Amino acid sequence: MSLVIDSREFTRVFQNGRGIPAESILPPGIFGYDPSYVNPFRQVDVERAKTLLREAGYPDGVDPQTGRPLHLTFDAGDTSARARLRYQFFCNAWERIGLDVEIAATTYNQFQDKVRRGAYQIYMWGWVADYPDPENFLFLLWSAMAKTKGGENTSNFDDPEYDRLFLKVRDLPNGEARLDDIGRIRTILERERPWIELFHQESYALVQGWMRNVKPLGMSFSTFKYQDIDAIERRTKRTEWNRPVLWPLAALVVLAVAILLPAIATVRRRRRATGLLLGGGGTEERRSA
Repeated sequence: MSLVIDSREFTRVFQNGRGIPAESILPPGIFGYDPSYVNPFRQVDVERAKTLLREAGYPDGVDPQTGRPLHLTFDAGDTSARARLRYQFFCNAWERIGLDVEIAATTYNQFQDKVRRGAYQIYMWGWVADYPDPENFLFLLWSAMAKTKGGENTSNFDDPEYDRLFLKVRDLPNGEARLDDIGRIRTILERERPWIELFHQESYALVQGWMRNVKPLGMSFSTFKYQDIDAIERRTKRTEWNRPVLWPLAALVVLAVAILLPAIATVRRRRRATGLLLGGGGTEERRSA
């Protein structure tokens, strides 16, 4: 199922391209992230996926017990049309290898209840780091933190070797030994596939040059208290950018004059002609008298 999900296409369609396709659980900027690492199960390969499915006992995605495509549910906590399009992206991909995946969307509260009870099959979730250390991501698959036990291991993943390496990595300082063990953890996740890593989100911000401490962070959203303004620079820039532009006013005056002059000349000609006509009538009347 992992081999048919195209992360690049997903980010292009649904994230406006704002995301780095994920090859592992660790994102850029965290110790242990390897930009050269290529996850063999995160490259789109439909034929290999079909081969593995056949080896697992589901040739062409058919469940031998029912004689029909293997039926799975994609449990979701968003019933909006927009969310359904996102979920359908995955279902369409799995349909290519013969699987029948049904979207089971409910309210978020109902979905949370399903997750707490472990009453689901496929789900989609994300994580925002609390602090910049690999432990804050690796603990998400530690069996002691299983969701059914009240933790954050939503997949309820349980692997003794993973647990052993995690506890070791958790207490090690950054260095070669920690890096080696993170590599071993990565190998376990390659094989076991508790997650289909999708993308590491990218954030952008458009700010004025006089703003300070506004770099987008991937760990915390409560950064407004650190933001500041360089009042002198702002005043200088506003003065520079808001100098009065007078030429449009001059152009309007010229245009108004060009329009009004012919009108004024016409009125004056008409008045002059009317005055001559009235003056001639008065002279004629006096002569008659």
